[in-house]
Amino acid sequence: MEKIIFILIFFFSIKGFCQETAETVNTAETKNNLVFAELGGAVAFGAGLGYERYLPVNPAKRFSLRGGLGLIDGFSSYTSFLGGSFIYGKKSGLELGLNYLINYDIDVFRSVDSNESKFENDIQVLVGYRYQNWENGVMFRVFYVPPVGCCSTSIPVYAGMSLGYAF
Repeated sequence: MEKIIFILIFFFSIKGFCQETAETVNTAETKNNLVFAELGGAVAFGAGLGYERYLPVNPAKRFSLRGGLGLIDGFSSYTSFLGGSFIYGKKSGLELGLNYLINYDIDVFRSVDSNESKFENDIQVLVGYRYQNWENGVMFRVFYVPPVGCCSTSIPVYAGMSLGYAF
């Protein structure tokens, strides 16, 4: 009798899990690819283009992985970035993320008196707001970059914004 009860509990647990997964897939969140343009943020006072892939957990929670290229230093040098975020909210939500910046303009974040190399690699933290319209694919985000990692600066507000299209 105990085995039958265990099997029934297991069956109903699996059935509930599968229904939650089916709901996630059947929502408009099937648009898991995103291309975007960005000002500030990962391109540190420059402009760039990127690609992001959503990894949905459920309709209100998802992770994302991203990468991109940008122009910095008065648009005379390039940079690239790799990163990821946790996004909480179906259409509008909180975003917490990390970027690994490659070849960012370090002169922006420290005194110009330094004789060190002008470009470096480092990690960047971001906290922001993301709006994702699942029907037409439009994505907009604004975010604050706290002064940790690469972005330790005397500039009190360092931020970025992105506009993209999910497909």
